[in-house]
Amino acid sequence: MHGSEAKSLRAEAQAFLSAQSWDGNVRELRNAMEKLVILAPEPNISARLIQNILHYHQTQESTPPRETLRQAREAFERSYIQATLHEFIGNMSEAAAALDIDRSHLYRKMEQLGIKGQVL
Repeated sequence: MHGSEAKSLRAEAQAFLSAQSWDGNVRELRNAMEKLVILAPEPNISARLIQNILHYHQTQESTPPRETLRQAREAFERSYIQATLHEFIGNMSEAAAALDIDRSHLYRKMEQLGIKGQVL
C-alpha cells in the first residue's frame, strides 16, 4: 500500500481488529489498515498501537481541524509515547528501544511534550 515497507500484525492485534464492529464494513477496515501502514513506525503492529492510532484519528475526524500541523504532530507524539510507556510498564530503556530513539532523546521528548514521569 502506498509504497510503504511491509508490516505485519501481532496475534493480539489481529484479535483486536476481529473484535471490532466495522460499521462501514470492508471499506472502513481497509481505511484503518491504510492508516496503520502509513503511520506505524515499526514493522510488527501491536494492538496497543492500533488503539492509539485509530483512536487519535477517530477523535480528529469527529472534530473540525483547528490545530496547526505542529500541534497535531505533538498531540500524536504525546499519545504515542504515552501508549508505548504504558506498554512497557514505564521501562524507559525498553520504550526508547521500541521507539527506535536514544533514552536521552525520549526524556527530552517527554519534557518537550509535557509528559510527567513514567506513564503506567
